[in-house]
Amino acid sequence: FFFFKQKTAYEMQRGLVGSEMCIRDSCNFVIHAASPLPAESPKDESIIIKPAVEGTIAILSACYKHKEVKGVVMTSSISAIINPFIAEKKIFSEEDFAESEGNSAYNRSKILAEKAAWAFITHIGKTKKFSFAVINPGFILGPTLVGGNTTS
Repeated sequence: FFFFKQKTAYEMQRGLVGSEMCIRDSCNFVIHAASPLPAESPKDESIIIKPAVEGTIAILSACYKHKEVKGVVMTSSISAIINPFIAEKKIFSEEDFAESEGNSAYNRSKILAEKAAWAFITHIGKTKKFSFAVINPGFILGPTLVGGNTTS
């Protein structure tokens, strides 16, 4: 997660998600960056899915509580909205999701985290204090911001 105030970025430290400390220095905009893609699928899918969903809700909750956040952009994945094995020619919206059953743990984490985000935004409804957008890239290239055995 990155928090911006006057063109200065702050990288959130691990362990602060959802706490009041995670949004600091009167930030106005939050980027929920892509979650790690493990090099191998774990035996227990919840190792990927639970942090993706809970982390997304935690950061949105913190943004909702923080009076100065004006906008949130969530980086999801194209795998959250389309099935790669079915050719579709259409314009996708926040109402389109791939089927989570039969998908990889990573794809399921993206599907379920994005669904949870939109459910949160719907739940807060007219009391929403910030704009919300999701980007669904098909490919992201660049160095990882965290160490570990990941393909991100």
